Amino acid sequence: MDQSDVTSLETRLKLLGYLMCFAAPIVFLVLIWTVLAPGENIEPPAGDDTEMFIWILSAMSIAEPVIGYVLRKRQLNADAVAARSVQGNVSQGIFVGHLVGYAFAICPAVFGMVIFLVTHNATLASVLICISPIAYLFFRPTESTVRDLARDAEAKLAIPR
Repeated sequence: MDQSDVTSLETRLKLLGYLMCFAAPIVFLVLIWTVLAPGENIEPPAGDDTEMFIWILSAMSIAEPVIGYVLRKRQLNADAVAARSVQGNVSQGIFVGHLVGYAFAICPAVFGMVIFLVTHNATLASVLICISPIAYLFFRPTESTVRDLARDAEAKLAIPR
């Protein structure tokens, strides 16, 4: 991959990350706070099942970015990228590896929205939704990491640059 390809890939990865980890949570927060009229008090459903549901989704919201970080590290090494590369195109392998990380990073926002829809707990939902942009800070690509990964994967595939 030449420098323009690396820059283009990094730009696409960052745009995807911004859309998944910033734009979607912002839309979720806007939806939550527009559904709630000022001064409105929505009664959440009562019961032990609802409380257990909240605890499970809250725990998953914290665990998902950690799991995603570990899986992303396993997906973004030269061997894995070379194995996923189609016809020597390592950019696809790098893109898929980052996509896995972003998918796990957006999970807290989705779980927060689900908690709001089921329990009407806007505060907890907002906190969980805000985890996704924070997770992006650990998943964002840099030009140097993309360039080094592409170089190493191409060396594994023995592709002349």
